[in-house]
Amino acid sequence: MAVRKITRNGKKSKGYYVFFSDHHGKEHSIVSGTDIGAARTFESKVSELVGCRVSKYYGPDIQRWIDGLPNKLKNKFHKWDLLSGCRVAVSRPLQNQLADWKAFLKASGITRKQAEQLHLRVERLFGECGFSYWPDISASRVLQATDSLRKTIRTKKGLKDLGPASSNTKKYFLRACKQFCGWMAKEGRASGNPLLHLSRTAEVENPRRALSVAEVEALLAYTKTAPDRFGISGPERALIYRFAVETALRANEIRTLTRRSFDFEDRTVTVAAKNTKNRKKATLPLRASTAERIVHHLSGKMPTAAAFRVPQGNTAKMIQKDLTKARAAWIEAAKDHPDEHRRRAESDFMEIKTAEGKIDFHSLRHTTPTLLSALGIHPKVIQTIMRHSTVAMSMEIYTHAQEEQIREAIDNLPEFEEQTRLKTGTDDAVADAIGTQKVHGNITVNTAKRNIYQPEPAQAINVIGTNRSGSLIHEICENERETAVLTSKQCSDMIPLNKVPVAQLD
Repeated sequence: MAVRKITRNGKKSKGYYVFFSDHHGKEHSIVSGTDIGAARTFESKVSELVGCRVSKYYGPDIQRWIDGLPNKLKNKFHKWDLLSGCRVAVSRPLQNQLADWKAFLKASGITRKQAEQLHLRVERLFGECGFSYWPDISASRVLQATDSLRKTIRTKKGLKDLGPASSNTKKYFLRACKQFCGWMAKEGRASGNPLLHLSRTAEVENPRRALSVAEVEALLAYTKTAPDRFGISGPERALIYRFAVETALRANEIRTLTRRSFDFEDRTVTVAAKNTKNRKKATLPLRASTAERIVHHLSGKMPTAAAFRVPQGNTAKMIQKDLTKARAAWIEAAKDHPDEHRRRAESDFMEIKTAEGKIDFHSLRHTTPTLLSALGIHPKVIQTIMRHSTVAMSMEIYTHAQEEQIREAIDNLPEFEEQTRLKTGTDDAVADAIGTQKVHGNITVNTAKRNIYQPEPAQAINVIGTNRSGSLIHEICENERETAVLTSKQCSDMIPLNKVPVAQLD
């Protein structure tokens, strides 16, 4: 109950005290202010808190009330075993909470680099919002800070502002903040995720594109004889590009390979789990010709030596430099033919940036599923090679429809012109584009084409059965695919071909 205490001098206290018994039956008292209404409300909430401790279920309303309590009162409730340590932890500074979250991320299996990147994103965005404690977090302020994010890089002179951040970068920052708040809720440190309802639809402002077969061939042909670049010989760079396209491995995964990673008897390459993005060991097959090239390349290297010298952070610049030089050589090769020279100069062939997107080293990973899809490989197989969690990731994000494929698809559409009337049978009858029906005995035959893309078969007579009277039922095909259209009665009168006596088929 809420009452005023009698002080030592016999007077009533100014504030009201709430007396209650906890779940152990022990009595406690808390001063709750000078307003009797507020004191009674506080008393009912404390009674509800004791009930929640007994049932071990804290509803949304009581959790929000707990979050708003002063830290001193939370610590007192924790001392009385009414609140768990995790629930009291919300009163700690966000900096400490973020440190705990980063430790959790590292223990969960992601790389140290990924954990630090997520931590820095949340730390930066919350810092720009001015948040110090959990109750400070406001969804509207987070959204405003996300919209005003700018891209910066660290130089020797300090941070350099590169202008507004891309929509993708903003999406990643917001996602990291939501992930942290979600972790706080799951750990019981907070009553809920205040950013759960926020979302951003990122427009892909600078998408990657896949290389065509011709572009890969031209890039490899040039690089084989190219000079050293970024401390790597031309032949080794060509082998790296070929290997990346054929395995869909990421730059860092290739960088971590050693001679021991290759099994040339089974023709496979294995990436250790600690070096893959999803922390799962990956074993991929090698083409025989590529395996031979790698054997020659690795000859003389120790088992623990790096298989390839992949630059750290400059892979995009490396391939873009090679593409620029390869394109220039391709254009120069046509200098004696003005029309062809002009056509090449005006084309997008091996251009770094086109309407389809840009090319960097990761574009080689986009090239793999694009080429496999064009070959008609099953999407599930492509997903397995790409090591994606879903087929949608492989097909929707990494597989690209290239311009020549789109043109070919459009060119294969029907002309939609009125078709010439065709002779469709031995009786020289004619038919329009829809076709006509011809009668062979008591069987009606539709002479229309079923599929304009099917090859036209040679003229033949296909015996398909016999009726009860013993007459053969046949289908006549003369430069057309003709389908027998049978009534239900005619079908019931048919005898399957495998039941026809051999003498009758002769």
